[in-house]
Amino acid sequence: MFSLPKLANFKVDLGNLETEFRAQTLPLDLEHTRSAIAFTVIAVSSLSSIDYLLYGISELFFLHLFVRGLFIVCSALAARLLLKETTFAAYERIVLIWGLALTILTVYVDYNRPPDFTQNATLHILMVFSGYILIPLRPSRRMVTPLLMTIGTLWNIITVKEIPSAAWLGVTVSAYLLLHIAGVITAVGSSNARRRQFLAEHELLAQNQRLRELAITDELTGIYNRRFFLERAREEFQLYLRHRRPLSLIIADLDLLKRINDTYGHHTGDAAIRQFAEFVSRQKRASDVLGRLGGEEFGLLLPDTRLAEAKIVAQRIFDTRDSLIIRTVEEDIRFTFTAGLAECRLEHQSLDDLFRVADLLLYRGKSKGRDCVEVDE
Repeated sequence: MFSLPKLANFKVDLGNLETEFRAQTLPLDLEHTRSAIAFTVIAVSSLSSIDYLLYGISELFFLHLFVRGLFIVCSALAARLLLKETTFAAYERIVLIWGLALTILTVYVDYNRPPDFTQNATLHILMVFSGYILIPLRPSRRMVTPLLMTIGTLWNIITVKEIPSAAWLGVTVSAYLLLHIAGVITAVGSSNARRRQFLAEHELLAQNQRLRELAITDELTGIYNRRFFLERAREEFQLYLRHRRPLSLIIADLDLLKRINDTYGHHTGDAAIRQFAEFVSRQKRASDVLGRLGGEEFGLLLPDTRLAEAKIVAQRIFDTRDSLIIRTVEEDIRFTFTAGLAECRLEHQSLDDLFRVADLLLYRGKSKGRDCVEVDE
């Protein structure tokens, strides 16, 4: 069964991005609308010359001048409100009220023109089409002012004007009809083009974000990879050198991971690595930086943290290690870790010096029997 498509079906659906789209496009829409209002004010002011030619210095001329002045004041007020406006709904209300004022002015002036003066028809047709293309409202809202203006103009033509001929009336009505069709098509097309551009830009940003995350994230654990962790470490070390901001580092290594791999398989070893990353991520502070340095070795950077405070963080993590359990069908596998904790000192001239101390502490803990945290006292 054939049915005419609804106008809404032509709208590019943004889903939950609609609010973000409107917030992003509103500043530019406000700027364009203020420019359109300024252009309209200039046009309305210049048309006073026609009033003078038709009425001379008369009461009717000054009355038209007063009405045009009221519209200019209304336009100035609308432009001022649009300078402050921050919501899309209020923006549309202001523009629609301003459009109603323009319609009233147009119909009133045309109503008082001489009955045989029909030259305004061409100008009004242009104004109707301009309503579709100059004001960047939603398509359904763009139709309001052009439709009201068309109704008012045709009412004037039919009731108070001396129509030159039936053919002229037919051509005028047809021109309005065609312009409305063209205006709706233009409004919908331009609106959808902006929406598609927004979707494309949003998708590009999302892809770039995903690529960045892939570039800085360890694939197995989801925490920072070695390259990005070292990059952050270098940044923090530079702050230490310049401003002597405290900086501590923990390097941790899972104990006997090779035995787990050999006994239960690499998938179980990978599960242990993932679980440890999640375990430390829950225990660390928001400002701490966790990364996988390679294999079963992890780094935890503690910015603005002296050794005494870092020891508290390390101890809290170490004291909850009993939760490191891999549950399999056959049995629960508990595993532990060994860590070395060091703080930046005056004798450390490079980041490598800090890592070297933390590594030495880590291997000292390994040599003592593992499952401990060695601190650079």
